Amino acid sequence: MGNIQYDNWTGEIILKHKIETYSNDDKYIVNLKGEKVSFKQIKDLLEQYRVVQENNAFVKEENLNELTSICNVLLKEYLDLDYKVIKSDNPNMNEYRFKVSGKYEDSYYNEFTSTSYLEGLVRTVVKELYRGQNNLDS
Repeated sequence: MGNIQYDNWTGEIILKHKIETYSNDDKYIVNLKGEKVSFKQIKDLLEQYRVVQENNAFVKEENLNELTSICNVLLKEYLDLDYKVIKSDNPNMNEYRFKVSGKYEDSYYNEFTSTSYLEGLVRTVVKELYRGQNNLDS
């Protein structure tokens, strides 16, 4: 079993002799505008989000504009997802979170602040798009 690995972005099996050198950065999806979006472009934005958000439990007001800009490109332009910014229920706190609407609003990752939840959402969507666009079984 240790000789088999799966690409968790595509669900494809990585051949044993390619495991050490495997990269999916050149794989891509096509958004609704017909533009190719490489996995590397997506991963780069996830990394930008990670750097800004760090390990914070909520999105701080001072980071909101930058993180919203990243999400606009990543979610809206690349993945054709809608989302909204939700202010914390605590009136004394200027903290926010993001919530996806539409097809993925019932997803486990539908609300996020952390990079890990955003990445979970993105991987779910990318995998579904990639497999559908490449006629791969679900």
